[in-house]
Amino acid sequence: MVVYRYVPTILQEFCYVNESLKMRGLNLSVRNLKHLIPTIENYMVPLLFRSEKLSEELSAASLCKGLSVERNRSCCTEVKLTLADFLYLLGMAVVICGLLYLDFLNF
Repeated sequence: MVVYRYVPTILQEFCYVNESLKMRGLNLSVRNLKHLIPTIENYMVPLLFRSEKLSEELSAASLCKGLSVERNRSCCTEVKLTLADFLYLLGMAVVICGLLYLDFLNF
C-alpha cells in the first residue's frame, strides 16, 4: 500500500530536482544530453538520497495508520455487488458492443 503513495511522491521530487537544476543552468536540454552521464548523475543522486528518507517517512505513516502484515484489514461497511452494479455493467457492455458494431460498419 505504501507503493501507491510512493510513486506520486517520487514524481513530485523529480519536479523539485528539475527546478533546482534549472536554477543552476543544468536542466534537461539537448545541449546537456551531449554529456549524458553527468546529466543522469545530476538527477539520480538527489533522488536517491530523498527516496531513502521518503520511504522511511511513508512506511512510518502507514504504520501509524494501522497498516500491518500481521493483521487482516478491516472495513466499516461490507462491500458487495448489488443489482444496480450488475445493471450498470450490463448497460456499459451494451454501449461498448454498440460502439464496436458501429466501428465495424465504418459508421
